[in-house]
Amino acid sequence: NAAVVGLIMVTLSLVPDLGHLSHASAIGLFVLLSAFVVIAGYGILKENEQQFPMQVWPDSWSGISQWFGILVFGYGVVPLTYNVQESMKEPHRMVMATSVSLSAVAAVYVLIGIGMYRLFPDLQSDIVHVLPQSGMLPVITRLAMIGTVTVSAPLFIIPCAELLLGGGGRFSLTRRVLVRIVLVCFCVIMAVSLPSFVKVLALVGCFCVATFSCCVPPILHLRLCLMHARFTCVFLDSILILCGVSATVVTTYLTLQS
Repeated sequence: NAAVVGLIMVTLSLVPDLGHLSHASAIGLFVLLSAFVVIAGYGILKENEQQFPMQVWPDSWSGISQWFGILVFGYGVVPLTYNVQESMKEPHRMVMATSVSLSAVAAVYVLIGIGMYRLFPDLQSDIVHVLPQSGMLPVITRLAMIGTVTVSAPLFIIPCAELLLGGGGRFSLTRRVLVRIVLVCFCVIMAVSLPSFVKVLALVGCFCVATFSCCVPPILHLRLCLMHARFTCVFLDSILILCGVSATVVTTYLTLQS
């Protein structure tokens, strides 16, 4: 099953740029919204005889690490920035577009997160597990979620491959395709090795996305400052690098230990 999904992701990752996946991304958002509507409907219709108190904050260091990984995964736009900007009709509006989109995403996350947790206070895994094991609607919802994750994977595979190669189209098509295939294979192996989807999100967020979002940007900015003899930013960049590396190493280790 994992090999089949990986083959589909590799095929979708062969597109020249992210602009070719814009329609798939829009459809994926609609599918996600529909899935949450279905899950919320089951939660409203379900009769909870036993009430559980809502636990808002993590109660352990491993829980904080998983929270950090999922948070970084959800807001890790740094690997996507350059590819998305190249696909925009008005690239100079990238900062404003990012601010608006992340604000909207934050509001939706809070609304759906608290709402679903209120409907399913005993939730211990990803939200799809609360659906009944049988029935046409739950099966269709699960298949739709699988399709959404599969077609969304290239949105991360392509930018990360370009970052590894350095971008700019300096490398041959064969090498670019090979790097994307290697990344997909790595993702598939990690998905099979880890016990749950939550663990996958947390580990990818703590290690991969945190590296590209919290460590690489201040390192590159520090290099630019040193190249242009702008030493006023050195201290701030050094602090950001220290915080980013520390958070990445510690949370990755605690996530793997949990």
